[in-house]
Formats: sequence, C-alpha cells, structure tokens
Amino acid sequence: MKRSNIKFLRRITLLLAVVMASLVTTSALAQEVARVYVQPVEAPTGQLAVDVIAENVTDMYGAEFRLKYDPTKLAVEDVNTNQDGVQIAPGSLLSPDSGFIVANDVNEAEGSIVFAMTLLNPAPPVSGSGPLARVTLNVLQEGLSTIDVERAKLVAFDLKTIPSQTEALAVGNNGQSVAAENGGEQAPAAADSAETVPAVVSEVPAPTAESSFPWWIVAAGVMVMGVLALGGFIILGGLHMRSTAEATPPVTKPTGSSANPDNRKRSRPSAFKD
Repeated sequence: MKRSNIKFLRRITLLLAVVMASLVTTSALAQEVARVYVQPVEAPTGQLAVDVIAENVTDMYGAEFRLKYDPTKLAVEDVNTNQDGVQIAPGSLLSPDSGFIVANDVNEAEGSIVFAMTLLNPAPPVSGSGPLARVTLNVLQEGLSTIDVERAKLVAFDLKTIPSQTEALAVGNNGQSVAAENGGEQAPAAADSAETVPAVVSEVPAPTAESSFPWWIVAAGVMVMGVLALGGFIILGGLHMRSTAEATPPVTKPTGSSANPDNRKRSRPSAFKD
C-alpha cells in the first residue's frame, strides 16, 4: 500500500500544478482588458468622421455605448433620412445582417449619441477588434473639441459583461498638436489655421470602473487549491491508516485448554483417600 500512497500523492501534486497553471493563465488573460475608443477616419473637407472601435474582445455578442460631443461645434449627419430622428451607421464588428439594433438615438440639443446592438441566434460570437459604429459630423465652428465615450458596455455570449476601458478623443484644426506636454492640458488652437477639417490631437485615457483587475479570480483559485490540498491530505491519511490496519495481523485470544497449559484441569489430592 505504500506505493499506492506515493502514486496518489503524485497525482494530487500534479493536479495542484495544473490548477496553478490555469490560474496564472486566467490572470494573465484577465489583464488584457478590452478597450472602446474613437478613431478618426478620412472625411471630406468640413466634416469629421470617426469610428467607435472595440478592441481586444472575446466572444462578444452585444455592445452599447454613449458618446458626448459639443453641439455648438459639431453636428451629427443623419445616415437614414427615411426614419425619424438622426441615426449613425452601424459598424462591421457586429454585423447588422446577423443581429438587431436596439438603440440608435442622437440628441442634437445636448450633443449625445446612444447606440446599442446585439447579435441573434444562430450568429456566432465575435472576437478581436473592429468598429461598432461610424459617426459623421459636420463642423459648425473651428476650435478644439472632444468626443468622449461616456459609457461603454460589452456583453459576452453567456450574457456576462466584458471588462473594458474607454478613451476620449480630442480634435483640433489642421491636425495641429495642441496638447500640452504635461498632464493632458490643451493649449488654444492657432487662430490663422486655413484648414477646417478636424484631426486627431490626442487620446485622453478615461478608464471605467470595469477595467479594474478581477482579483476575485485569484481568491477563488486559492480557495479551490486549498480545498483540493485539504481533501488530498484527508484521503491520504485515511489510506495510510487503512494500510496500517491491513498490514497488522489481528490479535486473537486463544481458547481452550490447549491455548494455556496452566489452565488445564488439575486433580486435587483427596484428604479422604484410602
């Protein structure tokens, strides 16, 4: 039984090593948080076109975001004049042919855009990077402006939220760098700029609360490892006690006169013997 105990102990050690390796891999993957940001694309003079990009997603099945812009400087161009209100164009990452647009609303007064879309069964989930939507804006007034991703929610195939962070986009005239070197403060744009096409100036990181590292994964892994180790020790101890018991022969008490010669019946001499 000693060899069996050694084999069992090796199996427990191997299992713990596999759990530890899986935990390390999961933690490494969890650090690669998805990113939602605004990226400028080529547009005619007097307009600004941007794609809302979802980067580094895994098994995504739906997405929602809210953009904020300055309505005194920019105005969203409607891509579907046959419907009431103002709409933006869906992107190619979540194909409209395989899904359903839940929300596509532009509030021109407050300068906000809400867009939400989901795939529908039997469409497979998507992984990787790509545009969620494209926004074309007309430039109403020269000067600095910011397109901010106020909120973004990415949903996986199992309906769990994909951790993500967002980044705002600062735009200016003629592609001039107007961001200060220290701390992201922006200097005024040049007054004599001849071009009116805004271009990217800087991306201002704005991590959301969902971007924090999920330490609960580490805690759960440690608990699982502890339970496995405790169970292994208990089982190993039980096997050791069982093997010891089986190796020791049972002690039986001998019975009868043959077992103990001293217990044989002896005849006492009689006092009345003739």
